[in-house]
Parts: sequence; structure tokens; C-alpha cells
Amino acid sequence: MYKQNPKGSVVRLLDKGMLADQNGEGMEFMVLEKAEIPVMDYVKGAKGLERKWRVSNVMLQMLKGIHDMHVQGLLHRDLKPDNMGILAKKQPIVVLFDLGMVRMYTGFFGEHRQPRTTCAFRGTPEWASGYAQKGRDQNRFDDLIGWLYVAVELFDETENPMQPLPWTFRQNPKIVKFLKSPFCPAYLLLRRCPPQFYAINTYLMTASRKTTPDYHFIANKVLETIADLENQMSKLPSSITTSSAAPGDNEKEKSKITGGGRGGDGGRPAAIRNIGTAGTTTGTGTTGGPSINEQQQKKSILKVSSDDQKKKSKSDEFKQNNNNNKEEAAKDSKDTKEVTKTKEQPSKEQKAVEEKKKSIQSDKSAVPENGGEKSGDKKAVVENKESLEKKDKSGNALPTKSRKSTASKNEIK
Repeated sequence: MYKQNPKGSVVRLLDKGMLADQNGEGMEFMVLEKAEIPVMDYVKGAKGLERKWRVSNVMLQMLKGIHDMHVQGLLHRDLKPDNMGILAKKQPIVVLFDLGMVRMYTGFFGEHRQPRTTCAFRGTPEWASGYAQKGRDQNRFDDLIGWLYVAVELFDETENPMQPLPWTFRQNPKIVKFLKSPFCPAYLLLRRCPPQFYAINTYLMTASRKTTPDYHFIANKVLETIADLENQMSKLPSSITTSSAAPGDNEKEKSKITGGGRGGDGGRPAAIRNIGTAGTTTGTGTTGGPSINEQQQKKSILKVSSDDQKKKSKSDEFKQNNNNNKEEAAKDSKDTKEVTKTKEQPSKEQKAVEEKKKSIQSDKSAVPENGGEKSGDKKAVVENKESLEKKDKSGNALPTKSRKSTASKNEIK
């Protein structure tokens, strides 16, 4: 494979031959390149956005390794986190290994071989596609579906998850077939993945298996996730990003991981190389830098300074809150005093209204007294009339006509 593509993201074959075993029989051997760091250990060295950023870069380089094998007419058929690793801390390049299940899907002249109707299952059931578990012949889409299942497991941040995939520890084969089918709800499978992986899932589950996979589309979506995560990390304070990084990692190692290959152009395949490096940083290739102890000291100093700043900011906020509370209490007391004063001291309008009411009441009280005097005068007049009538009856009044006649008669006599 390295004769055709020396920049492929697969472990290199260093030596091979045949030796005699203890029984004197021939025994073939191979010496492969060693991947120093397992992928799970590298990913668990960070948390939060830093972990998602690492997982996205690992999946991009893993996609490159799958593409390199497919270009050579090979299927891996056993993709899982244990079958990929990182070469070194100073050169964090992801490579694929454990090629014991590899099979050619092309013929001698590069034509596609006729798929078999039935065949024995090859791979690991946990990360195998539903099509492969039915006993069908695998193709390039089955490797990409296994790649997606590995991404789902790596994006799970819980320590020692009991069920990283929806079908883990499920014994009912009908449930497993449904969960690995296109009818499985995406939110059950991709509940911890970035939103760009939903588009990848729909493409892999609905595309025609007879066509060539669109590696360009998948790589673009992964690059979009990397760009989004880098934008989110740039908005965070530096103390958070440094505390989330694993001990012994520096910025140079972060920039190198996006290189993804063994060459000056980053080792990206032809289908992925045209995408560009939007949202990613290219590696410098230098290995010099501060030692691990110096880096740890710098990180501890940054943590202490950030803690002091947090304490100061908290104390300032506490003081400001106390001052605000005092001012509000003073304002409330002033308002209550003003309200009580207004209640105790009636306004001029209220006084005028009360005076009007009093004057009206006094007028009403005076009316019946005058009426009483008038009634008393009437009574006095009536009494005077009665007394005069009595006097007339008693003879003290003036003489009547009969008397005048008698007096005139006597005078005549």
C-alpha cells in the first residue's frame, strides 16, 4: 500500500518474513509501526469543548485513513476505537491498524467484484453496520457507518459509560436491527454529537450503496464542526481553555493534529484535499518547546491568577450589592415618611371642602330656628284676637246698635 500512497494514514509495515517455531515448522511474521497513545486516552485527556475539538480532528484523520484504504481497493471491516491510535504526543497523527479483517472489493483490473448473496459475518457486532449483521457482503458504506458509530462513542463525555451506543447490552436481535436501520430516530443515536453529524447520518443511511461515497461531503461537515468549536473556544476566557487541556499538551500539538498525514501537505486524500483548511490550523512541524514541568508551572500560575481575579470580582460584586441595598432601603424610608406626612397634613383642597361642608351644615341648622320664631308670632296674634273677643263679650267693648237706640230715646224724653 505504501508503494502507491506513502502518505496513507495506516500503520507502516516495517518488516516481514518467516521463522521456525518450536516444532520446527515455518511461521510467518510481520513487524508493524507502533501507535504509542490509544485514541480513548488521548480524547479523555480533555473536557468540554476541548474534548469535542479533539474528537472532531481524530474523526477527520480516521476518515482520511478509510479513504486511503478504499482508494487501494481495500475494506477494513473492523473499525472501532481499539483499532486506531496516535503515533506520539509530539506528532499526534491518527493511524489505523489491526488489518486482519481486510478484504479486496475490487478485481485485478480495478473493477468492482460482484457482491455475494450470503457470507459469514466479519467484524465486531457493536460497531458493525446493520447491513453487515444481516450476513450481506460489505462495501465502502459499511466502513463509513462504522466510522459514524465510533464518533458517537467518542463524543460521549461520561466516564465509563454503561451504554455508549443505543444497542449496547441489548440481547433482542429485533431491537438491534431496528436501531441500526434507517428508521432509527436520530436523536437516540446522535444525542451527544454536534448538529453536523445529523446530516452525515441521513446521507449514509439513505444513499445508494452502488455509488461511490461522497467523502468530500462528509469531510466538509467535519470541518464545519471544527470551525464552530474553534469559534466557541475563542470566545471563552483563557483560564478555562488551559484548565481543560491535558497535562503535557501545548498549542503546537493542537496545531499538528489537524495535519492528518505523513507529508508536507497534511496527507489529505485527493477527495478531501480540495476542501481547504477553513476553520483549521496547519501544523508547523517543529518539535521544540517548553518542557512539561515549565508548562505545568505556567498552568498553575494561570489558575492561581484566575482564582484571585474571581475572588476579587466576587468581593466587588458583594460590595456593590450591599451599597445598592442600602440605597434602596433609604429611598424606601424616605417614601414612607413622605406618605405619612401627606396623611397627617391634609392638603388645602381638603380644608376648603371641609369648610364648605361646615358652612352648609350651619345654614341647615339655622333654618328650623327662624321657622320656630314665625310660628310663635302667629300664636301670639291668635291669642290677642281671642282676648279682644272676650272683652267684647264682657261689656268693656264699644256699644251696640240697640243701646244707641235706647240712649237716643231717653234723650228725646
